[in-house]
Amino acid sequence: MNHIDDPCVENISLGGGDVDFVTDSPYILLLCPSVLDPLADQLGPLRARRCPDLKGVLGEFINTEAYGLIGMYEIPDFLPGRDCLDVSFVEKVASRPPGAFLVEGDALLAVDASKISLLSRRLDMDICSELLSRPPDDHSLQLQVAESMGGPYFAIVTADADLGLEFDGPGRYVLRPGSMRRVE
Repeated sequence: MNHIDDPCVENISLGGGDVDFVTDSPYILLLCPSVLDPLADQLGPLRARRCPDLKGVLGEFINTEAYGLIGMYEIPDFLPGRDCLDVSFVEKVASRPPGAFLVEGDALLAVDASKISLLSRRLDMDICSELLSRPPDDHSLQLQVAESMGGPYFAIVTADADLGLEFDGPGRYVLRPGSMRRVE
């Protein structure tokens, strides 16, 4: 199925709503968009090869301060397709448990781990900012980024403290079990 032009894929949420995006692997990376630029330089070796041990290869980037604390979440009983990230399952933490990620601003980026190298070449902090500043009915840039990647393999959520969610801006977070659910 071609998910690029699918009007049902809502992979950008301004204000804490749930988002859905396409997944080809069971691993979801969670990071602050400001990490994309330095991460792109480090992911160069991953660009030219497929990684059967994706979790092992990305291990040096996960749960370390070197790249702004990137978290990894594994979708249980994974099947490729479309999944929804339920933002109410994002939990603020004071410590640094496995899977923790750091958000320095008001946006959270979730991406299929198998697409992180591709995404880091297509999406940077400036494009993220532009995506988040567009009128809600203007999907042109969103579609352009998704098309350049072969699908919407990422989601961006902005915090809204007025909603009473734990994801309310800068801080350390984890995804609780059940945060990702199958769509379709």
